Amino acid sequence: MVAMSEQISRELKGKTIAGSKDNTRRINENLYKVKSQSNNGKEYDVKLVEETWICSCPDFEYRNEKCKHIFAVEFSLKLKQQVREQIVIAPVNISDCIFCQKINRRGHIACYK
Repeated sequence: MVAMSEQISRELKGKTIAGSKDNTRRINENLYKVKSQSNNGKEYDVKLVEETWICSCPDFEYRNEKCKHIFAVEFSLKLKQQVREQIVIAPVNISDCIFCQKINRRGHIACYK
């Protein structure tokens, strides 16, 4: 069992990783590549296996507890979900030409300005 302070430290490091640009890369819905903070150029695989995230980093392989890379993926997913919930894209009406404002009754854009 990991001490609570160690787990909080991993969680905070994961949040830092997730908040930095290009550190967490989605390959598909079950696989992410997460950059190492200590080894330049090294990336770890974070995979979803039977509803549980696993990581290829030494910390996870040794302790079999959530590592900072798994926390980074989880924070990244939560952030993306929040963005999806907050952003509303309004429908666009393309029946009128944006240049001349003529009404297009056939559904085709016919203005060539």
